[in-house]
Amino acid sequence: MKSESTLVLLLLLGCALPSAALRLERQPNPTPWPLPAVDIEDASHMVVAHLFVLPGETMLLDPDDQTPRAGAGYYQAMPGQDYLLMVPYKLKFPRLGKDGCPCALHMDKIGWNRQGEVTTVAGLRPYLETASGARIGIVSDVNHLRIAKGRFYFKLKGRSGSYWALTRFGQVTETGGPWGLWEMVGFVFAVLLPLAAVCILGLTVAGAIHLMREGTYPDKSFLELMPLSFLRLPLVRKLTQDTAIPSSSEE
Repeated sequence: MKSESTLVLLLLLGCALPSAALRLERQPNPTPWPLPAVDIEDASHMVVAHLFVLPGETMLLDPDDQTPRAGAGYYQAMPGQDYLLMVPYKLKFPRLGKDGCPCALHMDKIGWNRQGEVTTVAGLRPYLETASGARIGIVSDVNHLRIAKGRFYFKLKGRSGSYWALTRFGQVTETGGPWGLWEMVGFVFAVLLPLAAVCILGLTVAGAIHLMREGTYPDKSFLELMPLSFLRLPLVRKLTQDTAIPSSSEE
């Protein structure tokens, strides 16, 4: 029974992996011109833009929200309308203060290649619309955006440095910009300190294993060797020596 249950479980797991791909809707374009595949509506259900599939491409669409998951194409606003590239709160731009995200970049068109990397941003309006309805001006050249490695860059009024948005298939997946004090503090506590702790732990464990193999302390267990290994780390040893010098001179 156990072997049969394990086999059934493996089969279920194997079938579950491609299930998401099987659910995607295929939208081929055998024509020599871009093919409109999805209508984009605003809050009043008026069509303001279209999702196009490039010639010779087959686009895979999520059946739930009709967003592309594969295939080259672009979003194009209708005449007199804007396509809104939405930036959700969890991907908010840094240093916006009270004018935070969710926010939106208004544009005419955003296109991508077969890998989903952005290739074209056209008709970008010279502002970022924030959650409060305020508009922060874009002071860089909106007609000649720098695009590199799936990101496009722009500068906001009153902020130093460039902001960027990483998109995949016309959807924002990551954002970034100039860092302030809170961003630096968050990076130190969220990234640098855990990384340093992992490195110290790894070096301490490696040192304890080395001491155990050497047989320098045969009567000590592995856990007892851990503090000894930690004290032998170069930085810790230097700190303990520096603190020991004043006490020896006083004697």
